[in-house]
Amino acid sequence: MVDKNLRKLIVKAQSAGKQSLTYIKEDIEEIISQNLTSEHRIESLLDRLLDCLYLGLGEEEFKRLNSYYATINKENSDFYQRSYQEIVEE
Repeated sequence: MVDKNLRKLIVKAQSAGKQSLTYIKEDIEEIISQNLTSEHRIESLLDRLLDCLYLGLGEEEFKRLNSYYATINKENSDFYQRSYQEIVEE
């Protein structure tokens, strides 16, 4: 019974993550296409993408946004890259 409930929870989380990813992609497009430099906004999206990575989602989006962020704040981008590596290597 626990396995069945756990599977249901995982499916719900992945579904919510996929839905969230749709909006995140739109934000990434806007940031990059308009050359926006709001570190707070970018870091907020990177944080959300790190959460998505635990569900196996958003890797391409994370890499794209963090690569863009490196042109704005290399040091903070490096922090996010290390965080990404820790999640992916688990």
